[in-house]
Amino acid sequence: MSLSSTGIPIAAYRRAIYSAFTRSHGLTLSQEAFDYLVSVLQAIPVDPARPARGNKLPIDQETALLTLARSYTKHASESGSSLISRPALELVVQQLTKLASAAGEAAKSTMSSAAIPAASGADLQTIAAETPAAVAPTTQTPTIDAPTFTIQLDTVALLRVLGAEQQPRLLLDRARNVWNVAPRASPFSKHADGHNAAILERYHLLHARCARHALFRPEHRHAGGMELATTDSLSGRPAEAPPVCLFGLLSRGPDGRPRLEDPYGSIRLDLSSAVANVGLFSAGTFALLEGQLASGSDMTDAMSEGATFRVSHVGFPPSESRAATLSRSLGFTSSTGMDHRSVSGIGDVSGETQWEDAHIEQAAADPRAAWVVLSDVKLDSPVVMRMLERLFGSYQTAAEDWLSAHPGQSLAGLLPDAFLMFGDFTQHGASSDLHHCRTLWAELGALIVRFPLVANRCRFIFVPGPNDHPASGSGGLTGILPAEPIPPEWLEGTLFQWCHPVDAAAISAADRPKNAIRYAHFTSNPCRLLFGPKEFCFFRHDLLGRMRRSLVVPPNLATVSDIRTHLAHTIIENAHLAPHPAPPALLWEYDHVLRLYPLPDAVFLADQLPTHIDEIVHEAESAELSRRRNGADGTTAGGLRMDVDDGAGGVLDPATAASSQVADAEATVSRVVHVPQFSLNGSFIIFYPGTAKTEICKITL
Repeated sequence: MSLSSTGIPIAAYRRAIYSAFTRSHGLTLSQEAFDYLVSVLQAIPVDPARPARGNKLPIDQETALLTLARSYTKHASESGSSLISRPALELVVQQLTKLASAAGEAAKSTMSSAAIPAASGADLQTIAAETPAAVAPTTQTPTIDAPTFTIQLDTVALLRVLGAEQQPRLLLDRARNVWNVAPRASPFSKHADGHNAAILERYHLLHARCARHALFRPEHRHAGGMELATTDSLSGRPAEAPPVCLFGLLSRGPDGRPRLEDPYGSIRLDLSSAVANVGLFSAGTFALLEGQLASGSDMTDAMSEGATFRVSHVGFPPSESRAATLSRSLGFTSSTGMDHRSVSGIGDVSGETQWEDAHIEQAAADPRAAWVVLSDVKLDSPVVMRMLERLFGSYQTAAEDWLSAHPGQSLAGLLPDAFLMFGDFTQHGASSDLHHCRTLWAELGALIVRFPLVANRCRFIFVPGPNDHPASGSGGLTGILPAEPIPPEWLEGTLFQWCHPVDAAAISAADRPKNAIRYAHFTSNPCRLLFGPKEFCFFRHDLLGRMRRSLVVPPNLATVSDIRTHLAHTIIENAHLAPHPAPPALLWEYDHVLRLYPLPDAVFLADQLPTHIDEIVHEAESAELSRRRNGADGTTAGGLRMDVDDGAGGVLDPATAASSQVADAEATVSRVVHVPQFSLNGSFIIFYPGTAKTEICKITL
């Protein structure tokens, strides 16, 4: 095997260069150009922490190669020839080197300076924090650093907001295991079969997740696995037969008694002796029930009114990490070009995006990126407005102090990338008085522009609450899901009417007032925030109250006493933000907007609950799965339970496994962050998407 001076096989360089130039851009290098390019790549130092991977180049050399290939196609392809000569390649390398040298001089003082906190002073009081290591700010504009040509992306520009209209509805072709994009529905279309179609789609998604779980695989049946049955398969089953596991939708029949429904029928349930796992088992949730037909039931027809399924254990479908779902069930089809970006609504995959992936992933891991998340921001409350003034002022003061000591330097890593504010935005529901609504938003806009550094760099994202629309504020329907954004007519005449997202056509500087807010997004509830390859879901809903009012099985508070943890398990394991009986007006054609499939990296739930962070381990990813036979007290449990091996021969309770294994299984943890009510006591959170760390803070007046 021929090795280069760096010990990397020449064949690895040949494959990488062929992929970057020939396969992606249809270009061919002469032998002299090839030898010169290999020498350029060999001169790039290899980071020991990021060595060569298999037959690939080290990440630093690979990203430099992709950068060079894209630069050549942009700046040196005027000749129309597909053959690259050495002089043409040298010219592009020299241009990149000059850019890198200029950028390096401009950023030298910044890179050597000490970092300062995101906000300072006595205005912010940290209650609990996991602060990442301090890193010095870098320049905002993308730069190229010699000799690696590394692109440094601004984390503000990396953020993308997706409302209900931007999220595609994907339908799984179960026969071919590929996804297809369904046609977009009208915003208010309500077909007669919309409800049934949405429930059936959710059933098949969760049933497929259960079927590939180790507990239900046929090959594990002899080792304590279980049979995943349907309601119609119980017909003719003797009462003394071994217990089976049913999967379906919990509901209540006309007589008020609990039932289980699946596409093949329904059956009455006896839950008098059922032991529940962690979760809120209400009507509208999908559940796994272990048990058998009760003695005296009509065995000839399990779906008759005389048949009763006696439940011994009840649990939710086992959860699955985002990476596992994407790799196992989404598949790939060139006709749609879908991967994780299409699932999130970003769009098709092209050769251009391959060049950006490494840089985007690197920027998405930046520990300095920060989002400030506030809930229940009452704009008609003088106290709330004073707390917002104190919050913005703290960041403005810190930024001004930095600029006075470091003139002309970047504010990246100093100010938060975004302020995300949940409703309700008024104390008594939305008013039908248009003038009153415009006045509230005009006052907020006037407050923000008093702090120009904050107004010009940070994004402002507004998610409506359940009472933020005129119909809900005047005694009409409440809880419409998904909820529309704040009406644009409320923003007319305010400084927000000049806002525009980064990824839209920018308004010219001549048309936009100097004191206008630059970036603002009025989005739907729920919404998604994309940060490179990461996805975060934000939802404002009084969820716990609705879930508790429709409970079929009381929560097992003896196992886990915190009701917020039960709520977190419910939405994660049901893969849905609102698994409860339909609210008064649910747009069933947009049910996919409420789904958590695949799971996002974190869910931010703004309910009327104190701050809490739940970390849920996906057992299929982090440890051995088994059907637990021994209870915590040493007695035989024999229940439906997916447990986590603690690595020492013991078994951890799933409710506490996350806190025990979070350091070892970071990639297999889903986080549910309960956002506090800002109007109640000034509490809010600062979230760092690059490191998934959270600070819980409080404004003091």
